[in-house]
Amino acid sequence: MDRSAQWVLPDVVKDAAAFWEQVVNTIMEAVILISPDRKIVYMNRAAEEMIGATLEDVRGQECIKAVNCPHCHCVCRLFEDGEFRNLEVSIFNREDQRRRIVLKNGRVLLDKDGNFLVGVETLKDITGEVKERGENERRMELLFQEKSRTRTLMDNLHEGVFTIGPDLRIREFSARMERITGYGARAAQGKNVLDLLDIGSGIPSTGKLSDLADRRFCTEIRTRDGERKLVEIRFQPIRFSEDEIIGLVVDRSVRQSEYGELVISEKERVLRALDEARYRRGQAAKILGIDRSSLWRKMKKHGITIQ
Repeated sequence: MDRSAQWVLPDVVKDAAAFWEQVVNTIMEAVILISPDRKIVYMNRAAEEMIGATLEDVRGQECIKAVNCPHCHCVCRLFEDGEFRNLEVSIFNREDQRRRIVLKNGRVLLDKDGNFLVGVETLKDITGEVKERGENERRMELLFQEKSRTRTLMDNLHEGVFTIGPDLRIREFSARMERITGYGARAAQGKNVLDLLDIGSGIPSTGKLSDLADRRFCTEIRTRDGERKLVEIRFQPIRFSEDEIIGLVVDRSVRQSEYGELVISEKERVLRALDEARYRRGQAAKILGIDRSSLWRKMKKHGITIQ
């Protein structure tokens, strides 16, 4: 037996209009009823809060004026098309004039003869979601630019360069790292950097990515041939990325000048300065002891570009 067929509306809710008004007012989304001549007939409490006006304030007003939505007529076309789905539109609250971005759905209800009865619209405030989406898109764009700069470092710096993720597994491994360690990039990628290189002192016992950031130390590593080699390692975060850091490795057994400094090219010095200055050209010029124009000429000379 269909038990639902036995259910009847209790006496306390026999007033159908009052009952359905309570139902609609429990809905979190804004609900608005619009007459065929595009005037407000009804709206629930959520709609009142969203547009900043009570039903009595706007009843009988044209929806474009009452809801303060500049997209009316030109986008929703409710009575022309009969319905619309998932329109992302802007409305402006009448009280505080704040712009809200809402997801709008609508459908026309017809009477038994097929004539327009009323239009029903629902509006969901997605301002926060859209803002977060925009921030994420910008973050991804900045991260892409930062990774492009990282690849420039990997291709040009005298140091070996690698990147690791939260599990300390190697993601990128430069050609210079291959020469320092003897491991090819394919063999190194996916391996735990501590296990692969058998890094000695200088690594925190926790082994967490956050504990490695902004650390610089000298230690020994094990090459593919089993040789112990003295190197200097510097870890630094990759901007706009929370799950990846970059490591720079200097082989301390390479040829040095009479002053004890590594013999590096002008291009490498410029790249190092740019990296240290986080690609702020004014700061990089100060590090090099030159002006911005001279830095620009050196960058142009060596084909260094900043996205």
